Amino acid sequence: MRTLAFLLLALLIFGNLTVKSRLPPTRKPIRFMDFITPFTEVPFLLLALSSFFIYIGGFLPFNFLIVQAQASSMSLELAQYLVPILNAAS
Repeated sequence: MRTLAFLLLALLIFGNLTVKSRLPPTRKPIRFMDFITPFTEVPFLLLALSSFFIYIGGFLPFNFLIVQAQASSMSLELAQYLVPILNAAS
């Protein structure tokens, strides 16, 4: 894994140093409304909200799994293994 990571790092460094843009970048003022207007479209708003709730539903239980197990009178030694068990099961 480390070998592949260093290979990719070397190739990315080489690519970033040798690739040049054909056209110069155009200067454009940054407006706050450019970040807000996509949320006025219903499909994008539904996508953003569903992505948020999927993220919260997928990762929030990991934060409270050990605390809930200890509250249910599970030993601390066994409760600490619940996160790796959950990772292996999914």
